[in-house]
Amino acid sequence: MLGKNTDRNQAYEFVLLDDLVPDDHLVRKLEKHIDFQFIYDLVEPLYCKDNGRPSIDPVVLFKMVFISYLFGIRSMRRTVEEIRLNMAYRWFLGLRISEPVPHFSTFGKNYERRFKDTTVFQDIFDEIVRQALAHGLIDAEEFFTDSTHLKANANKKKFNKGHVHKDAKKYTKELTAEINAERKRLGKAPIDDHDDDETPPPSSGKKGKGEIKERKVSRIDPESGYLYRTGKPEGFYYLEHRTVDGKANVIIDSHVTPGNVHDTQPFIERVHSIHQRFGFWPKVFALDAGYVSNEISHFLVSNEIYAVFGYKRKGAMKGAKGYPKKRFLYVAMHDYFVCPEEKLLTYRNIRKDGLKEYRPDRGVCQSCPQKNACLSPSQKTKLLTRHLWENAYDTITDNKRSAYGKNLYRRRGETVERSFADSKELHTLRYIRYRGLKKATMQTLLTSACQNMKKIANYLDRRDGSVVVSKAIRRFFAIISNIFDLKSKTPIHVACG
Repeated sequence: MLGKNTDRNQAYEFVLLDDLVPDDHLVRKLEKHIDFQFIYDLVEPLYCKDNGRPSIDPVVLFKMVFISYLFGIRSMRRTVEEIRLNMAYRWFLGLRISEPVPHFSTFGKNYERRFKDTTVFQDIFDEIVRQALAHGLIDAEEFFTDSTHLKANANKKKFNKGHVHKDAKKYTKELTAEINAERKRLGKAPIDDHDDDETPPPSSGKKGKGEIKERKVSRIDPESGYLYRTGKPEGFYYLEHRTVDGKANVIIDSHVTPGNVHDTQPFIERVHSIHQRFGFWPKVFALDAGYVSNEISHFLVSNEIYAVFGYKRKGAMKGAKGYPKKRFLYVAMHDYFVCPEEKLLTYRNIRKDGLKEYRPDRGVCQSCPQKNACLSPSQKTKLLTRHLWENAYDTITDNKRSAYGKNLYRRRGETVERSFADSKELHTLRYIRYRGLKKATMQTLLTSACQNMKKIANYLDRRDGSVVVSKAIRRFFAIISNIFDLKSKTPIHVACG
């Protein structure tokens, strides 16, 4: 017999909100294992103490944002609609069934008036990392770093052409000091890497130090950068540079730059930032080929950090002729090269950029039978260069050939790359919601914090569940032992947790 329910919307029921939330829902795990009380201490200086109307509870305000990023809801307007309908979200916020949800613009107004130029988002991220550290999810042994492109909220076809002065590269004081020591040993004058000259505008016709480059500047989001890399999409993007710990894949650093910033630029600064905020120094680093540089290699080796790079193929320069550098044998012990004809190219000079020059003796190349194949038409003698810090890069290259180094680099796929994949697929970080570098940083920090909270809650929930199971197993064996004890009348004592 077919039954129909005609008055299902007219019934009054008395329900307990707690009964409507499943026991294994993520919000229950978060409420149980994450301490959100630290938010009050962070934002208290940003609120007036003795004037104005009572504000919305800041924990409720930030929990609304956490819901948006945790469950992949793409806007605050949509998040508020979901909270109205979802009893689990209401339970997490502490809102009754009939209680109104704060307006979707509430967080935006608070951002503009209170949080815009503060470190509150970085502080929230850091506190969640400290909670993960307290629960044993971070061992600060192996770090994995990479970057990913995030689509800016800007049309790639709407841009202006801007002239940008690209300064001649400033080298670190350490490198300059070592270069001057080498030049002194060679009997050459020291270099000065200070450039205080102002570069004139392109329209003046005057020449200045550095290089004038033309780049695309978005009319919609000028702080984004135009990304143009092989194998990457072309357009206006931001880059998130992320570092995760190898134990439980907890994100320990997230930093945003425009899309046209090279991966090597913020790396050393971010390592120092991690050390300053959390007090630990990495022992092992696994990096993509995009981080290959002599400066980073020297930094890692000099700080006794075991590191591996991805393979980076160095092809010959376009249009270059003659024998490539790889055909010459470098003898590190004596610091010289040996050519295919077994002639020596010795160290003669060092440039301002740290490149050491190697040449054979005068007349050697002109009398060589292979000079037409070895030299380009414009060369009279062979010249090879090697960076002052290239020994550090060779050390890291040797690390990659070891069994541990190969396994370490292979683990990037299950650590930092997996972390990025989760951010984009589950937490809507494929696109930047807002415009401007500060708001992009806010989004990445909150997304990373939510990923860490989710990881902490699930890890502790599984750990507590395993304890319960182990206790049940011990009780079961205790009962079985007691049964056999009654039959055999032999006293058996079983410790039961």
